[in-house]
Amino acid sequence: SLSRNGLATVLIVFLLILFFLGIREAVMAGIAIPLAYLSTFTFLLFVGISINFMTLFSLILSLGILVDSTIVVNEGMNKKIRSGLEPFDAAKAVVREYQWPLISGTLTTVFAFVPMLLTSGIIGQYIRTIPVTVSAVLVSSLFVALAIITTISALFARHQMQKQTAQKIKKTTSFFDNLRVQYAEKLRVVLASKKRQRNIFVYSFLAFVASMSLPAIGVLSVEMFPTSNEPRFTIDYELPIGTPVEKTAEEMERIEHVLAEDELVESYVMNVGSVTGFGRSAVGDTHKGYFDILLREHDRPTSVEVVEMYQEKLLDFQPGKVTVSQGNFGPPQEAPVVVRITGPELDVLDKVARDFEVFMRNIPGTTNVKSNVEQTNGEFVIHVDRLQAERFGINTTQLALTLRNAINGSEATSINEAGEEVEIIVRYALQRQGESKIYKTDIETIKSLTIATPLADVPLSSIADIRLEHSRFFVEHRDGERITKVTSYTKEGTSVVEVFAAIKERLDEFEAPDGYRIQVGGENEDINQSFADMFRAMIFAVFLIASLLVLQFNSFKQSLIILLTIPLAMIGVFPGLVLLRLPPSFPGWNCSE
Repeated sequence: SLSRNGLATVLIVFLLILFFLGIREAVMAGIAIPLAYLSTFTFLLFVGISINFMTLFSLILSLGILVDSTIVVNEGMNKKIRSGLEPFDAAKAVVREYQWPLISGTLTTVFAFVPMLLTSGIIGQYIRTIPVTVSAVLVSSLFVALAIITTISALFARHQMQKQTAQKIKKTTSFFDNLRVQYAEKLRVVLASKKRQRNIFVYSFLAFVASMSLPAIGVLSVEMFPTSNEPRFTIDYELPIGTPVEKTAEEMERIEHVLAEDELVESYVMNVGSVTGFGRSAVGDTHKGYFDILLREHDRPTSVEVVEMYQEKLLDFQPGKVTVSQGNFGPPQEAPVVVRITGPELDVLDKVARDFEVFMRNIPGTTNVKSNVEQTNGEFVIHVDRLQAERFGINTTQLALTLRNAINGSEATSINEAGEEVEIIVRYALQRQGESKIYKTDIETIKSLTIATPLADVPLSSIADIRLEHSRFFVEHRDGERITKVTSYTKEGTSVVEVFAAIKERLDEFEAPDGYRIQVGGENEDINQSFADMFRAMIFAVFLIASLLVLQFNSFKQSLIILLTIPLAMIGVFPGLVLLRLPPSFPGWNCSE
Protein backbone atom coordinates (compact mmCIF):
# COMPACT_ATOMS: atom_id res chain seq x y z
CA SER A 1 0.00 0.00 0.00
CA LEU A 2 2.78 2.44 0.91
CA SER A 3 4.69 1.58 -2.27
CA ARG A 4 1.57 2.27 -4.36
CA ASN A 5 1.14 5.59 -2.58
CA GLY A 6 4.76 6.44 -3.37
CA LEU A 7 4.29 5.70 -7.08
CA ALA A 8 1.09 7.76 -7.10
CA THR A 9 2.98 10.66 -5.50
CA VAL A 10 5.70 10.49 -8.16
CA LEU A 11 3.03 10.58 -10.88
CA ILE A 12 1.28 13.56 -9.28
CA VAL A 13 4.55 15.51 -9.01
CA PHE A 14 5.34 14.75 -12.66
CA LEU A 15 1.88 15.88 -13.87
CA LEU A 16 1.95 19.08 -11.82
CA ILE A 17 5.36 20.07 -13.18
CA LEU A 18 4.20 19.15 -16.69
CA PHE A 19 1.11 21.35 -16.39
CA PHE A 20 2.73 24.40 -14.82
CA LEU A 21 6.26 24.37 -16.28
CA GLY A 22 6.42 22.17 -19.35
CA ILE A 23 7.49 18.79 -20.67
CA ARG A 24 11.26 19.34 -20.39
CA GLU A 25 11.04 20.34 -16.72
CA ALA A 26 8.78 17.36 -16.00
CA VAL A 27 11.20 14.98 -17.73
CA MET A 28 14.15 16.46 -15.80
CA ALA A 29 12.26 15.98 -12.53
CA GLY A 30 11.42 12.44 -13.62
CA ILE A 31 15.14 11.79 -14.11
CA ALA A 32 16.17 13.49 -10.84
CA ILE A 33 13.87 11.39 -8.65
CA PRO A 34 15.29 7.91 -9.45
CA LEU A 35 18.86 9.23 -9.47
CA ALA A 36 18.43 10.79 -6.01
CA TYR A 37 16.79 7.61 -4.73
CA LEU A 38 19.58 5.48 -6.18
CA SER A 39 22.19 7.56 -4.32
CA THR A 40 20.08 7.33 -1.15
CA PHE A 41 19.78 3.53 -1.39
CA THR A 42 23.53 3.28 -1.78
CA PHE A 43 24.07 5.38 1.33
CA LEU A 44 21.48 3.40 3.34
CA LEU A 45 23.20 0.17 2.32
CA PHE A 46 26.52 1.60 3.49
CA VAL A 47 25.17 2.61 6.94
CA GLY A 48 23.22 -0.65 7.37
CA ILE A 49 19.62 0.61 7.15
CA SER A 50 17.17 -1.70 5.40
CA ILE A 51 14.22 -0.75 3.20
CA ASN A 52 11.29 -0.85 5.60
CA PHE A 53 8.08 1.02 6.38
CA MET A 54 9.84 4.01 7.94
CA THR A 55 12.33 4.21 5.07
CA LEU A 56 9.54 4.26 2.48
CA PHE A 57 7.64 6.82 4.56
CA SER A 58 10.74 9.04 4.60
CA LEU A 59 11.20 8.71 0.83
CA ILE A 60 7.61 9.78 0.20
CA LEU A 61 7.93 12.58 2.76
CA SER A 62 10.95 14.02 0.94
CA LEU A 63 9.62 13.47 -2.57
CA GLY A 64 8.09 16.92 -2.98
CA ILE A 65 11.22 18.60 -1.63
CA LEU A 66 13.83 16.77 -3.68
CA VAL A 67 12.54 18.16 -7.03
CA ASP A 68 12.83 21.78 -5.81
CA SER A 69 16.51 22.07 -6.71
CA THR A 70 15.87 20.53 -10.14
CA ILE A 71 13.03 22.99 -10.83
CA VAL A 72 15.17 25.97 -9.77
CA VAL A 73 18.06 24.83 -11.97
CA ASN A 74 15.80 24.29 -15.00
CA GLU A 75 14.06 27.62 -14.58
CA GLY A 76 17.42 29.34 -14.21
CA MET A 77 18.67 27.72 -17.44
CA ASN A 78 15.51 28.72 -19.31
CA LYS A 79 16.04 32.30 -18.22
CA LYS A 80 19.71 32.30 -19.22
CA ILE A 81 19.04 30.70 -22.61
CA ARG A 82 16.24 33.16 -23.37
CA SER A 83 18.70 35.94 -22.59
CA GLY A 84 20.95 34.66 -25.41
CA LEU A 85 23.45 32.31 -23.73
CA GLU A 86 24.37 28.97 -25.24
CA PRO A 87 23.03 25.93 -23.30
CA PHE A 88 26.39 24.90 -21.77
CA ASP A 89 27.26 28.50 -20.92
CA ALA A 90 23.83 28.83 -19.34
CA ALA A 91 24.47 25.67 -17.28
CA LYS A 92 27.76 27.07 -15.97
CA ALA A 93 26.18 30.41 -15.15
CA VAL A 94 23.28 28.74 -13.31
CA VAL A 95 25.64 26.65 -11.17
CA ARG A 96 27.72 29.72 -10.26
CA GLU A 97 24.62 31.80 -9.45
CA TYR A 98 22.43 29.27 -7.66
CA GLN A 99 24.83 26.87 -5.95
CA TRP A 100 25.03 28.64 -2.61
CA PRO A 101 21.31 29.50 -2.34
CA LEU A 102 20.46 25.88 -3.19
CA ILE A 103 23.01 24.52 -0.71
CA SER A 104 21.67 26.83 2.00
CA GLY A 105 18.06 25.94 1.24
CA THR A 106 18.81 22.22 1.32
CA LEU A 107 20.83 22.40 4.53
CA THR A 108 18.07 24.34 6.33
CA THR A 109 15.72 21.41 5.69
CA VAL A 110 18.40 18.90 6.67
CA PHE A 111 19.04 20.83 9.89
CA ALA A 112 15.31 20.62 10.67
CA PHE A 113 15.43 16.81 10.56
CA VAL A 114 18.86 15.91 11.92
CA PRO A 115 18.12 16.98 15.54
CA MET A 116 15.41 14.30 15.62
CA LEU A 117 18.28 11.91 16.28
CA LEU A 118 18.32 13.35 19.83
CA THR A 119 14.95 11.71 20.58
CA SER A 120 15.46 9.05 23.26
CA GLY A 121 13.79 5.77 24.16
CA ILE A 122 12.04 3.29 21.91
CA ILE A 123 10.48 6.13 19.89
CA GLY A 124 13.94 7.54 19.20
CA GLN A 125 15.05 4.16 17.87
CA TYR A 126 11.85 3.83 15.86
CA ILE A 127 12.15 7.19 14.07
CA ARG A 128 15.94 7.21 13.66
CA THR A 129 15.48 6.18 10.04
CA ILE A 130 13.49 9.33 9.18
CA PRO A 131 16.19 12.03 9.63
CA VAL A 132 18.89 9.79 8.14
CA THR A 133 16.86 8.93 5.04
CA VAL A 134 15.45 12.43 4.46
CA SER A 135 18.90 14.00 4.83
CA ALA A 136 20.40 11.49 2.40
CA VAL A 137 17.63 12.17 -0.15
CA LEU A 138 18.02 15.95 0.06
CA VAL A 139 21.82 15.94 -0.22
CA SER A 140 21.56 13.48 -3.13
CA SER A 141 18.97 15.66 -4.87
CA LEU A 142 21.24 18.70 -4.50
CA PHE A 143 24.14 16.83 -6.11
CA VAL A 144 21.89 15.52 -8.90
CA ALA A 145 20.49 18.99 -9.63
CA LEU A 146 23.84 20.79 -9.77
CA ALA A 147 26.03 18.09 -11.31
CA ILE A 148 23.78 15.92 -13.48
CA ILE A 149 20.55 17.74 -14.36
CA THR A 150 22.43 20.82 -15.60
CA THR A 151 24.45 18.65 -17.99
CA ILE A 152 21.45 16.65 -19.24
CA SER A 153 19.36 19.81 -19.61
CA ALA A 154 22.10 21.52 -21.61
CA LEU A 155 22.40 18.53 -23.94
CA PHE A 156 18.70 18.55 -24.77
CA ALA A 157 18.23 22.31 -24.87
CA ARG A 158 17.55 23.59 -28.39
CA HIS A 159 16.37 26.97 -29.59
CA GLN A 160 13.17 25.57 -30.98
CA MET A 161 12.44 23.77 -27.71
CA GLN A 162 13.15 26.94 -25.77
CA LYS A 163 10.67 28.80 -27.95
CA GLN A 164 8.02 26.16 -27.31
CA THR A 165 8.81 26.21 -23.61
CA ALA A 166 8.55 29.98 -23.51
CA GLN A 167 5.13 29.82 -25.18
CA LYS A 168 4.03 27.13 -22.74
CA ILE A 169 5.24 29.14 -19.76
CA LYS A 170 3.43 32.21 -21.04
CA LYS A 171 0.14 30.31 -21.26
CA THR A 172 0.35 28.51 -17.93
CA THR A 173 1.72 31.31 -15.77
CA SER A 174 -0.39 34.27 -16.89
CA PHE A 175 -2.94 33.56 -14.15
CA PHE A 176 -0.24 33.52 -11.47
CA ASP A 177 1.37 36.65 -12.93
CA ASN A 178 -1.94 38.48 -12.50
CA LEU A 179 -2.19 37.26 -8.92
CA ARG A 180 1.37 38.40 -8.26
CA VAL A 181 0.62 41.87 -9.62
CA GLN A 182 -2.54 42.17 -7.52
CA TYR A 183 -0.70 40.99 -4.40
CA ALA A 184 2.13 43.49 -4.99
CA GLU A 185 -0.42 46.30 -5.28
CA LYS A 186 -2.13 45.29 -2.02
CA LEU A 187 1.25 45.05 -0.33
CA ARG A 188 2.20 48.57 -1.40
CA VAL A 189 -1.07 49.88 0.04
CA VAL A 190 -0.44 48.18 3.38
CA LEU A 191 3.18 49.26 3.66
CA ALA A 192 2.26 52.86 2.84
CA SER A 193 0.30 53.20 6.11
CA LYS A 194 1.77 52.86 9.62
CA LYS A 195 -1.69 52.10 10.99
CA ARG A 196 -2.23 49.23 8.56
CA GLN A 197 1.21 47.83 9.38
CA ARG A 198 0.37 47.95 13.08
CA ASN A 199 -2.99 46.25 12.48
CA ILE A 200 -1.33 43.47 10.47
CA PHE A 201 1.15 42.90 13.29
CA VAL A 202 -1.57 42.84 15.98
CA TYR A 203 -3.90 40.57 14.00
CA SER A 204 -1.05 38.19 13.18
CA PHE A 205 -0.01 38.01 16.82
CA LEU A 206 -3.60 37.38 17.97
CA ALA A 207 -4.06 34.71 15.30
CA PHE A 208 -0.83 33.03 16.42
CA VAL A 209 -1.91 33.04 20.09
CA ALA A 210 -5.38 31.72 19.20
CA SER A 211 -3.91 28.96 17.04
CA MET A 212 -1.39 27.85 19.67
CA SER A 213 -4.11 27.80 22.36
CA LEU A 214 -6.21 25.21 20.50
CA PRO A 215 -4.35 22.21 22.01
CA ALA A 216 -4.26 23.88 25.45
CA ILE A 217 -8.04 24.40 25.64
CA GLY A 218 -8.78 20.87 24.44
CA VAL A 219 -10.02 21.63 20.92
CA LEU A 220 -7.08 19.60 19.59
CA SER A 221 -6.12 16.42 21.44
CA VAL A 222 -2.60 15.16 20.92
CA GLU A 223 -2.17 11.52 19.88
CA MET A 224 1.38 10.27 19.66
CA PHE A 225 0.63 7.61 17.06
CA PRO A 226 -3.01 7.65 15.89
CA THR A 227 -4.76 4.42 15.02
CA SER A 228 -4.23 3.51 11.40
CA ASN A 229 -6.85 2.33 8.92
CA GLU A 230 -4.84 -0.73 8.02
CA PRO A 231 -7.09 -3.70 7.13
CA ARG A 232 -5.84 -5.85 9.98
CA PHE A 233 -6.73 -6.46 13.62
CA THR A 234 -6.48 -9.21 16.24
CA ILE A 235 -8.84 -11.01 18.60
CA ASP A 236 -7.36 -12.47 21.80
CA TYR A 237 -9.34 -15.16 23.61
CA GLU A 238 -8.74 -16.40 27.15
CA LEU A 239 -10.50 -19.17 29.09
CA PRO A 240 -10.10 -20.03 32.79
CA ILE A 241 -6.64 -21.28 33.75
CA GLY A 242 -6.14 -25.01 33.31
CA THR A 243 -8.50 -25.34 30.35
CA PRO A 244 -7.20 -28.08 28.02
CA VAL A 245 -6.00 -26.94 24.61
CA GLU A 246 -8.68 -29.07 22.96
CA LYS A 247 -11.42 -27.21 24.83
CA THR A 248 -9.80 -23.86 23.97
CA ALA A 249 -9.76 -24.76 20.27
CA GLU A 250 -13.37 -25.90 20.47
CA GLU A 251 -14.48 -22.60 22.00
CA MET A 252 -12.43 -20.56 19.53
CA GLU A 253 -14.17 -22.36 16.66
CA ARG A 254 -17.33 -20.48 17.68
CA ILE A 255 -15.52 -17.19 16.97
CA GLU A 256 -14.19 -18.73 13.77
CA HIS A 257 -17.77 -19.31 12.57
CA VAL A 258 -18.52 -15.61 13.14
CA LEU A 259 -15.47 -14.59 11.11
CA ALA A 260 -16.22 -17.07 8.32
CA GLU A 261 -19.70 -15.60 7.84
CA ASP A 262 -18.45 -11.99 7.74
CA GLU A 263 -18.10 -10.65 4.18
CA LEU A 264 -15.69 -7.96 5.41
CA VAL A 265 -13.08 -10.59 6.37
CA GLU A 266 -10.64 -11.51 3.60
CA SER A 267 -8.70 -14.15 5.59
CA TYR A 268 -7.70 -15.06 9.14
CA VAL A 269 -5.26 -17.23 11.08
CA MET A 270 -6.21 -19.00 14.34
CA ASN A 271 -3.48 -19.79 16.88
CA VAL A 272 -4.21 -21.79 20.04
CA GLY A 273 -1.83 -21.77 23.01
CA SER A 274 -0.33 -18.27 22.79
CA VAL A 275 -1.21 -14.59 22.81
CA THR A 276 -0.39 -11.64 20.55
CA GLY A 277 1.51 -8.37 21.01
CA PHE A 278 3.00 -7.73 24.42
CA GLY A 279 1.04 -10.57 26.02
CA ARG A 280 3.27 -13.00 27.87
CA SER A 281 3.24 -16.58 26.70
CA ALA A 282 4.16 -19.09 29.37
CA VAL A 283 4.48 -22.83 29.48
CA GLY A 284 0.99 -24.27 29.78
CA ASP A 285 -0.89 -21.38 28.13
CA THR A 286 -3.39 -23.91 26.82
CA HIS A 287 -6.28 -21.65 27.86
CA LYS A 288 -5.30 -18.82 25.48
CA GLY A 289 -5.44 -18.19 21.76
CA TYR A 290 -5.82 -15.47 19.16
CA PHE A 291 -6.99 -14.66 15.64
CA ASP A 292 -5.01 -12.53 13.20
CA ILE A 293 -7.62 -11.10 10.80
CA LEU A 294 -7.14 -9.42 7.42
CA LEU A 295 -10.01 -7.31 6.08
CA ARG A 296 -10.74 -6.71 2.43
CA GLU A 297 -9.18 -3.56 1.00
CA HIS A 298 -12.20 -1.82 -0.54
CA ASP A 299 -15.89 -1.18 0.17
CA ARG A 300 -15.67 -1.56 3.92
CA PRO A 301 -15.99 0.59 7.05
CA THR A 302 -12.84 1.91 8.70
CA SER A 303 -10.77 -0.53 10.72
CA VAL A 304 -11.69 1.29 13.94
CA GLU A 305 -15.39 0.84 13.18
CA VAL A 306 -14.87 -2.87 12.45
CA VAL A 307 -12.94 -3.32 15.72
CA GLU A 308 -15.72 -1.64 17.71
CA MET A 309 -18.32 -3.74 15.88
CA TYR A 310 -16.56 -6.95 16.94
CA GLN A 311 -16.13 -5.65 20.49
CA GLU A 312 -19.90 -5.28 20.71
CA LYS A 313 -20.57 -8.57 18.91
CA LEU A 314 -18.24 -10.60 21.17
CA LEU A 315 -18.84 -8.65 24.39
CA ASP A 316 -20.83 -11.40 26.13
CA PHE A 317 -19.05 -14.29 24.45
CA GLN A 318 -18.98 -16.82 27.31
CA PRO A 319 -17.21 -18.54 28.97
CA GLY A 320 -14.02 -16.83 27.79
CA LYS A 321 -12.71 -13.26 27.77
CA VAL A 322 -12.41 -11.59 24.36
CA THR A 323 -10.10 -8.67 23.54
CA VAL A 324 -10.33 -7.02 20.11
CA SER A 325 -7.48 -4.64 19.27
CA GLN A 326 -5.63 -2.98 16.42
CA GLY A 327 -2.12 -1.59 16.07
CA ASN A 328 -1.16 1.99 15.23
CA PHE A 329 1.41 3.87 13.17
CA GLY A 330 4.04 3.83 15.87
CA PRO A 331 6.32 1.28 17.52
CA PRO A 332 4.87 -1.74 19.33
CA GLN A 333 3.53 -0.95 22.77
CA GLU A 334 1.48 -2.62 25.47
CA ALA A 335 -1.53 -0.30 25.16
CA PRO A 336 -2.15 3.43 24.77
CA VAL A 337 -3.11 3.71 28.45
CA VAL A 338 -0.88 2.07 31.08
CA VAL A 339 -1.26 2.58 34.84
CA ARG A 340 1.50 1.16 37.06
CA ILE A 341 0.95 0.24 40.70
CA THR A 342 4.08 0.01 42.85
CA GLY A 343 4.34 -1.59 46.27
CA PRO A 344 6.12 -4.17 48.44
CA GLU A 345 3.62 -7.05 48.89
CA LEU A 346 2.61 -9.12 45.87
CA ASP A 347 -0.79 -10.13 47.22
CA VAL A 348 -1.69 -6.54 47.98
CA LEU A 349 -0.45 -5.45 44.55
CA ASP A 350 -2.69 -8.03 42.89
CA LYS A 351 -5.72 -6.86 44.88
CA VAL A 352 -5.07 -3.17 44.14
CA ALA A 353 -4.63 -3.97 40.42
CA ARG A 354 -7.93 -5.85 40.28
CA ASP A 355 -9.72 -3.02 42.10
CA PHE A 356 -8.19 -0.41 39.80
CA GLU A 357 -9.21 -2.47 36.77
CA VAL A 358 -12.84 -2.17 37.91
CA PHE A 359 -12.30 1.53 38.62
CA MET A 360 -10.89 2.15 35.12
CA ARG A 361 -13.77 0.38 33.39
CA ASN A 362 -15.96 3.25 34.62
CA ILE A 363 -13.76 5.87 32.92
CA PRO A 364 -15.56 7.12 29.77
CA GLY A 365 -13.86 6.17 26.51
CA THR A 366 -11.92 3.16 27.81
CA THR A 367 -12.18 -0.31 26.32
CA ASN A 368 -10.34 -3.64 26.64
CA VAL A 369 -9.36 -2.80 30.22
CA LYS A 370 -7.29 -5.52 31.89
CA SER A 371 -4.53 -6.04 34.45
CA ASN A 372 -1.41 -8.15 34.13
CA VAL A 373 -2.37 -10.20 37.20
CA GLU A 374 -2.39 -13.76 35.86
CA GLN A 375 -4.94 -16.23 37.11
CA THR A 376 -3.20 -19.52 37.96
CA ASN A 377 -4.02 -22.92 39.45
CA GLY A 378 -2.00 -21.98 42.52
CA GLU A 379 0.69 -23.97 44.28
CA PHE A 380 1.15 -25.71 47.62
CA VAL A 381 3.76 -23.94 49.72
CA ILE A 382 5.41 -25.70 52.67
CA HIS A 383 6.18 -23.30 55.53
CA VAL A 384 8.73 -24.96 57.83
CA ASP A 385 8.65 -24.22 61.56
CA ARG A 386 12.41 -23.76 61.90
CA LEU A 387 12.47 -23.91 65.71
CA GLN A 388 10.50 -27.13 65.78
CA ALA A 389 12.67 -28.62 63.02
CA GLU A 390 15.87 -27.71 64.91
CA ARG A 391 14.56 -29.53 68.02
CA PHE A 392 14.52 -32.71 65.95
CA GLY A 393 17.94 -31.95 64.44
CA ILE A 394 16.85 -31.32 60.83
CA ASN A 395 17.19 -28.21 58.68
CA THR A 396 15.19 -26.96 55.67
CA THR A 397 17.71 -28.25 53.11
CA GLN A 398 17.52 -31.81 54.48
CA LEU A 399 13.75 -31.59 54.65
CA ALA A 400 13.49 -30.39 51.02
CA LEU A 401 15.74 -33.21 49.84
CA THR A 402 13.71 -35.80 51.75
CA LEU A 403 10.44 -34.56 50.25
CA ARG A 404 11.93 -34.52 46.75
CA ASN A 405 13.11 -38.11 47.06
CA ALA A 406 9.78 -39.15 48.53
CA ILE A 407 7.62 -37.65 45.77
CA ASN A 408 9.83 -37.55 42.66
CA GLY A 409 12.26 -40.25 43.68
CA SER A 410 15.97 -40.54 43.04
CA GLU A 411 18.02 -42.70 40.72
CA ALA A 412 19.40 -45.68 42.61
CA THR A 413 20.99 -47.56 39.72
CA SER A 414 20.36 -48.60 36.15
CA ILE A 415 20.03 -51.91 34.36
CA ASN A 416 20.57 -52.99 30.80
CA GLU A 417 17.38 -54.27 29.18
CA ALA A 418 17.37 -55.28 25.50
CA GLY A 419 20.48 -53.21 24.94
CA GLU A 420 19.05 -50.05 26.51
CA GLU A 421 19.92 -48.45 29.83
CA VAL A 422 16.88 -48.29 32.15
CA GLU A 423 17.04 -46.07 35.22
CA ILE A 424 15.84 -47.48 38.55
CA ILE A 425 13.97 -44.77 40.47
CA VAL A 426 13.40 -45.27 44.19
CA ARG A 427 10.65 -43.32 45.94
CA TYR A 428 8.01 -43.65 48.60
CA ALA A 429 5.14 -46.03 47.89
CA LEU A 430 2.39 -43.43 47.71
CA GLN A 431 -1.13 -43.95 46.40
CA ARG A 432 -1.30 -46.23 43.39
CA GLN A 433 -3.98 -45.64 40.74
CA GLY A 434 -5.34 -48.84 39.25
CA GLU A 435 -2.99 -51.32 37.65
CA SER A 436 -0.91 -48.72 35.80
CA LYS A 437 2.42 -47.52 37.08
CA ILE A 438 1.18 -43.93 37.49
CA TYR A 439 1.57 -42.65 41.00
CA LYS A 440 -0.74 -39.93 42.26
CA THR A 441 -0.82 -38.39 45.65
CA ASP A 442 -2.76 -35.70 47.50
CA ILE A 443 -1.81 -33.13 50.08
CA GLU A 444 -3.07 -35.17 53.03
CA THR A 445 -0.77 -38.02 52.07
CA ILE A 446 2.17 -35.61 51.94
CA LYS A 447 1.25 -34.20 55.36
CA SER A 448 1.32 -37.70 56.84
CA LEU A 449 4.75 -38.51 55.44
CA THR A 450 7.18 -39.67 58.09
CA ILE A 451 10.44 -37.74 58.22
CA ALA A 452 13.46 -39.53 59.69
CA THR A 453 15.35 -37.31 62.15
CA PRO A 454 18.30 -37.97 64.54
CA LEU A 455 15.83 -38.09 67.47
CA ALA A 456 12.83 -39.89 66.03
CA ASP A 457 10.63 -40.37 63.00
CA VAL A 458 8.05 -37.55 62.97
CA PRO A 459 5.15 -36.71 60.60
CA LEU A 460 5.72 -33.74 58.31
CA SER A 461 2.65 -31.95 59.73
CA SER A 462 4.38 -31.63 63.11
CA ILE A 463 7.24 -29.50 61.79
CA ALA A 464 5.67 -27.75 58.76
CA ASP A 465 2.44 -26.11 57.61
CA ILE A 466 1.24 -26.69 54.03
CA ARG A 467 -0.98 -24.03 52.40
CA LEU A 468 -2.40 -23.49 48.91
CA GLU A 469 -1.23 -20.08 47.66
CA HIS A 470 -1.41 -18.00 44.50
CA SER A 471 1.43 -18.72 42.08
CA ARG A 472 2.96 -16.38 39.49
CA PHE A 473 4.53 -16.92 36.11
CA PHE A 474 6.59 -13.75 36.59
CA VAL A 475 7.11 -10.82 38.95
CA GLU A 476 7.64 -7.54 37.08
CA HIS A 477 10.00 -4.89 38.45
CA ARG A 478 10.72 -1.26 37.59
CA ASP A 479 13.65 0.58 39.13
CA GLY A 480 14.06 -2.31 41.57
CA GLU A 481 10.43 -2.16 42.82
CA ARG A 482 7.64 -4.66 42.31
CA ILE A 483 4.84 -3.44 40.04
CA THR A 484 1.57 -4.53 38.48
CA LYS A 485 -0.10 -2.89 35.50
CA VAL A 486 -3.59 -2.01 34.35
CA THR A 487 -3.88 -1.29 30.63
CA SER A 488 -6.63 0.06 28.40
CA TYR A 489 -7.36 1.01 24.82
CA THR A 490 -9.55 3.96 23.78
CA LYS A 491 -12.81 4.05 21.86
CA GLU A 492 -13.19 5.85 18.55
CA GLY A 493 -13.52 9.59 19.07
CA THR A 494 -11.74 9.49 22.44
CA SER A 495 -8.10 10.50 22.63
CA VAL A 496 -5.52 9.12 25.01
CA VAL A 497 -5.05 12.58 26.54
CA GLU A 498 -8.77 12.76 27.43
CA VAL A 499 -8.61 9.36 29.14
CA PHE A 500 -5.53 10.35 31.16
CA ALA A 501 -7.19 13.61 32.17
CA ALA A 502 -10.29 11.70 33.34
CA ILE A 503 -8.15 9.24 35.33
CA LYS A 504 -6.22 12.01 37.06
CA GLU A 505 -9.44 13.90 37.80
CA ARG A 506 -11.07 10.89 39.46
CA LEU A 507 -7.92 9.38 40.99
CA ASP A 508 -8.78 10.84 44.40
CA GLU A 509 -11.85 8.58 44.47
CA PHE A 510 -9.61 5.50 44.49
CA GLU A 511 -8.07 4.65 47.85
CA ALA A 512 -4.75 2.86 47.63
CA PRO A 513 -3.14 1.32 50.75
CA ASP A 514 -0.27 3.13 52.41
CA GLY A 515 3.05 2.46 50.71
CA TYR A 516 1.48 1.79 47.30
CA ARG A 517 1.77 4.32 44.48
CA ILE A 518 -0.27 4.69 41.29
CA GLN A 519 1.55 6.13 38.28
CA VAL A 520 0.07 6.99 34.90
CA GLY A 521 2.19 5.84 31.98
CA GLY A 522 1.80 4.40 28.50
CA GLU A 523 1.40 6.84 25.65
CA ASN A 524 1.14 9.72 28.14
CA GLU A 525 4.77 9.10 29.14
CA ASP A 526 5.74 8.75 25.48
CA ILE A 527 4.04 12.06 24.67
CA ASN A 528 5.72 13.95 27.50
CA GLN A 529 9.16 12.47 26.88
CA SER A 530 9.01 12.77 23.11
CA PHE A 531 7.74 16.33 23.13
CA ALA A 532 10.47 17.27 25.59
CA ASP A 533 13.02 15.67 23.25
CA MET A 534 11.47 17.29 20.21
CA PHE A 535 11.43 20.68 21.92
CA ARG A 536 15.18 20.38 22.55
CA ALA A 537 15.64 19.20 18.97
CA MET A 538 13.62 22.17 17.70
CA ILE A 539 15.77 24.64 19.66
CA PHE A 540 18.89 23.00 18.27
CA ALA A 541 17.45 23.04 14.74
CA VAL A 542 16.53 26.74 14.98
CA PHE A 543 20.06 27.52 16.16
CA LEU A 544 21.59 25.61 13.23
CA ILE A 545 19.22 27.21 10.70
CA ALA A 546 19.80 30.70 12.12
CA SER A 547 23.57 30.24 11.94
CA LEU A 548 23.32 29.08 8.33
CA LEU A 549 21.07 32.01 7.35
CA VAL A 550 23.42 34.54 8.94
CA LEU A 551 26.32 33.05 6.96
CA GLN A 552 24.25 33.09 3.77
CA PHE A 553 22.83 36.62 4.00
CA ASN A 554 25.50 38.19 6.21
CA SER A 555 22.65 39.89 8.07
CA PHE A 556 20.96 39.18 11.41
CA LYS A 557 17.91 41.20 10.40
CA GLN A 558 17.15 39.21 7.25
CA SER A 559 17.78 35.95 9.08
CA LEU A 560 15.36 36.94 11.85
CA ILE A 561 12.67 37.84 9.30
CA ILE A 562 12.99 34.40 7.69
CA LEU A 563 12.92 32.61 11.06
CA LEU A 564 9.71 34.44 12.01
CA THR A 565 7.92 32.56 9.25
CA ILE A 566 8.25 29.35 11.31
CA PRO A 567 5.89 30.34 14.18
CA LEU A 568 3.63 32.29 11.79
CA ALA A 569 3.09 29.10 9.79
CA MET A 570 1.39 27.59 12.85
CA ILE A 571 -1.46 30.08 12.36
CA GLY A 572 -2.74 27.85 9.59
CA VAL A 573 -1.57 24.44 10.84
CA PHE A 574 -3.68 23.97 13.99
CA PRO A 575 -6.92 25.44 12.58
CA GLY A 576 -6.41 23.25 9.52
CA LEU A 577 -6.14 20.16 11.73
CA VAL A 578 -9.38 21.19 13.47
CA LEU A 579 -11.19 21.51 10.15
CA LEU A 580 -9.87 18.14 8.95
CA ARG A 581 -10.57 16.53 12.37
CA LEU A 582 -7.01 15.27 12.64
CA PRO A 583 -5.04 15.19 15.92
CA PRO A 584 -1.51 16.58 16.25
CA SER A 585 0.66 13.47 16.09
CA PHE A 586 4.22 12.33 15.60
CA PRO A 587 3.77 11.64 11.85
CA GLY A 588 2.20 15.08 11.47
CA TRP A 589 5.14 16.66 13.31
CA ASN A 590 7.54 15.01 10.88
CA CYS A 591 5.53 16.19 7.86
CA SER A 592 5.54 19.76 9.20
CA GLU A 593 9.33 19.72 9.34
